Amino acid sequence: MSDLSDLLAIAAQHSSHGLILLDQDLKIVFFNAWIAKAGGLKEDTSIGKTLEEVFKAPVAPRLNAVLNNAVQRGQSALLSPAFTPSPLPLAHPNHPDLLMKQKVSVSSFKKGASRYCLIDVSDVSLAANREIKLREQTKLLHQTLNKLSHILDGVSEAVLSTTCDDYMVQTVNKAAEKMFGVAERDLVGVPLGRLVAQLPTHKADQTVSFETETEYGLGENKKSGFLSVTVNSQTSFDVLTWVIKDISALKDTEQTLIEAKKIAEEASKQKSRFLANMSHEIRTPLNGILGMSDLLWGTTLDLEQQEYTEMIRKSGETLLAIINDILDFSKIESDKIDYDIVEFSLTDWFEDVIGLVRPQAHFKGLDLGYHLDFPRGARVKGDPLRIRQVLFNLLSNAIKFTNEGGVFVRLRVDIGPDERAWLFLDVQDTGIGIDGPDQEQLFLPFVQIDGSSTRRYGGTGLGLAISKRLAELMGGDLTVDSRVGDGSIFHFKIPVESLQFSPMGRPSLAVAELRVLVLSDHPFSARHLEKMLASWDVSCALFTDLAAMDAAGIESTDFHLVFLDCAAQNDTVLIALRGRSAFAEARFVLLRQVSPTQSPMKEAKNDPYVVSVHKPLKSGVLVPLLTGFQAPEPSARKQPTTPSGNSNIKIHMLVVEDNPVNQKVIGRMLTKSGFHVDIAENGEVALSMLGEQPFDLVLMDCQMPVMDGYQATAEIRERFAAQDFRIPIIALTASAMAGDRERCLRAGMDDYLTKPVKQDALLQMIKKWVDPVLQRRSEAGA
Repeated sequence: MSDLSDLLAIAAQHSSHGLILLDQDLKIVFFNAWIAKAGGLKEDTSIGKTLEEVFKAPVAPRLNAVLNNAVQRGQSALLSPAFTPSPLPLAHPNHPDLLMKQKVSVSSFKKGASRYCLIDVSDVSLAANREIKLREQTKLLHQTLNKLSHILDGVSEAVLSTTCDDYMVQTVNKAAEKMFGVAERDLVGVPLGRLVAQLPTHKADQTVSFETETEYGLGENKKSGFLSVTVNSQTSFDVLTWVIKDISALKDTEQTLIEAKKIAEEASKQKSRFLANMSHEIRTPLNGILGMSDLLWGTTLDLEQQEYTEMIRKSGETLLAIINDILDFSKIESDKIDYDIVEFSLTDWFEDVIGLVRPQAHFKGLDLGYHLDFPRGARVKGDPLRIRQVLFNLLSNAIKFTNEGGVFVRLRVDIGPDERAWLFLDVQDTGIGIDGPDQEQLFLPFVQIDGSSTRRYGGTGLGLAISKRLAELMGGDLTVDSRVGDGSIFHFKIPVESLQFSPMGRPSLAVAELRVLVLSDHPFSARHLEKMLASWDVSCALFTDLAAMDAAGIESTDFHLVFLDCAAQNDTVLIALRGRSAFAEARFVLLRQVSPTQSPMKEAKNDPYVVSVHKPLKSGVLVPLLTGFQAPEPSARKQPTTPSGNSNIKIHMLVVEDNPVNQKVIGRMLTKSGFHVDIAENGEVALSMLGEQPFDLVLMDCQMPVMDGYQATAEIRERFAAQDFRIPIIALTASAMAGDRERCLRAGMDDYLTKPVKQDALLQMIKKWVDPVLQRRSEAGA
């Protein structure tokens, strides 16, 4: 008998049904493997418990009632899946997130004085699903047929079905009746060729479209028009489907649009020609204004003359910025923005941009700080000029609309889930702020939120629109968080192609033991300096003034290095600290602002322990400050040297320029840098001079009388093609529209600069092309 019990238990475990045995208290006595798998039950935690206790979801009330009747009255029952689809919360075998549909049989029996009930569970999910799907599909088919009928009667095109051999009409919609002016009963059985004079020939299992000007209709309803005819054939159906539409009005509109497009394209060309001409005509005298102001600034001037010269320069640069904004917007509108993807150092690039706006910020008395949140030596691939354009716009705007407080920038690099490097820039200011509803229009062209701000702050209203579009074209975005009176934070992000780190040496001093004090009442500058020191693992004690430091009892510590950023109080604080024993061996760094008209301050005389530097502090200046002092910044009035670095070697240049003022500006810039310069007033004179004597480099204007720069360059390349030395020709032109650079290179020029040109940019370009010339001479001499 024991063997039989064991065999029954094994059989129950291998049953294709689920089996659960309950005692008279409805507690589980036994369940088989089928139930364990479907219900997620375990024997050690389920035996002796009720169904409600072992299942996570409730049992169907109908099943509970049947179980009570089984143990109390000895009644057996069968639960129909139609009324109780899921009596037990068992998982569907193929869809664990759905409940299994079950047929449940409950049998009651007695053993001795005790009553038991056996639950037999069958999975009927597939059968129930098939039945439900069949009903749903039948219902859907009827609905689809009704919808199709309504759709066909509602479309504006005539839809007909015909036989495949003789095109005999079988069915038509309401639009077909209207088009041909004949009722459905009179159209059925009529060859389609009688209704439409010209028809395409159908092709098996293909859709054929055809447009023709033809007659259509029957009898008195016959008319002419431009028809679009489409016929669809499928070999699985012995029927053709025709869609016919009168497109005469559409053709008329299309012709009108073609003519309007021609007018618009011509207007666009005229606009581009106008912009190009205006740009050229403005840039030519502007080159003289800015060039002469730079040359004048390099002479001996008193303070009043320096102020006037600086006003001329600033006014010229403002006009140039407006011109550049308009040209950039025009390029973006026509999708003619070019990108130059190169590898560049993030730190050097960023600090160059900060250097451009630093004088303007300090001129307004604004605090300027930044945090570079990436490893030292980081290099990425991208377009540094376009990214710089966006950052410069954001910084200029922040400074323009901030009257007190400051501007703080955070630059960081993160690796995204796509394993690409992303560049993030946050520009925060304490300016006037922008109201929420106005932020939506902030990036629209020619829009300034406050109409009066155009007169108060100036500008074209294009800077942010250009920046936003550039960010999008580079695969990134530009957004803003702001509230009126609380300043703004602009968030700029773009993907960059790669991220590399080149090792940078640490200072020889053990920086971990370096004790640094920072006294600063400028929060952005203090934050910037604290972050920069932290990047070298240098911690600092940071206080707003001497009183705060004394209150903290900090004087008991000896300091190696002290940064003072207390504006006009720097000298007073320096004297006070030098008299304290804790600072007897300390070195002091005085941080100060610089304005466009100031010359950099030199180190304190006869005091090697005090140095003065501009803020915000650059990373290249911090390292020597951690190890010892050196002059942190060159004199702003330092005269440029020749690109070769050797003033004894004479470089002979030919400047081809028709404007007398620009002849003097460019000639003076070059002669002051040690070059020998000749001037040609047009391309024809330049050809003559090149034939008489050798030159090392040619600066070529493009638009000139007699012979322009394009013709002259092409003639030079052809006439001197046999020479061993190809003379470099650099375009120096006021033509700055999209495609002008490419046109210069196609003409045979080697490089391109736009007017007005800065002396540093001009000398850098010349160095690029002259150094190979000097190398060739050196090798020939050796």
